[in-house]
Amino acid sequence: MKTGIFSRLSDLLKSNIDDLLNGAEYPEKMIDQIISDMRNQLCEAIEDFGKSKSDECLAEMKLAEAETVSAEWEGNAKAALENGDVELARQAAARKIRADEDVDSYRMLYDSVSKRNNALHGQIERLKAKIDEAERHKALMTSLDKTSEDNAEKHDIMNENIVPDEQALIDAEIERLLAEMSRKSFN
Repeated sequence: MKTGIFSRLSDLLKSNIDDLLNGAEYPEKMIDQIISDMRNQLCEAIEDFGKSKSDECLAEMKLAEAETVSAEWEGNAKAALENGDVELARQAAARKIRADEDVDSYRMLYDSVSKRNNALHGQIERLKAKIDEAERHKALMTSLDKTSEDNAEKHDIMNENIVPDEQALIDAEIERLLAEMSRKSFN
């Protein structure tokens, strides 16, 4: 698994789309690029998650094998004691202790990989939510642009019959309404 995936996902998840778009010269292009980057990161994260999930399955199999070996050595030690062979029981008990150390090592490995996978899965879900949020922002921007264009057309039509002072008041009101719609939609 690429170690940088966590930091890249974290950066994307922490980013606020509104902050990224504020001050952008071409916000439509910027949001398209943001969505594209997030989709690419999502693909990489899902691919890495699949590989890491494979590592988790392998660690789980190794843990099960180690537990079986430990149980077999315990059974061998008990059987040797029942047969009165103390030396053989000691040897089996020593091997069981080593097998238990392997069990502990594989359990730690499995727990670590499992924890990493759970964290990555959570980040993938948050990234999907961020992509949805960005797509909603894009739809809203498109809608606001359409509204602005419609208002500009109405403005041109009305402009012929309005005194310049009245025109300034109407322009200010339109700008205020658009700003208010924008704030409400981004909150």
